[in-house]
Amino acid sequence: MAFEAAVDAQALPDELVLYSEKTGRAARQADVQQQARQADVKQGLKVSLNVSELERGVYFLHVKNPRRKGKEIDALRILLQ
Repeated sequence: MAFEAAVDAQALPDELVLYSEKTGRAARQADVQQQARQADVKQGLKVSLNVSELERGVYFLHVKNPRRKGKEIDALRILLQ
């Protein structure tokens, strides 16, 4: 997932978590804030999750940002084929 240039890391979500629809468990996750501390977020930030070993099927990517009031989590449905 790529994030456009940000003034500071606080504008980015805290983490990305990929949940399996089949099991309901987290299959992969990434700490966005930790990666932002290690990068120049003014140039943007690209976060990768390795899904090559995951079972094919439906997953939900949760973008967690507790600083957003009213909608702390955005979820994207993803199909791995």
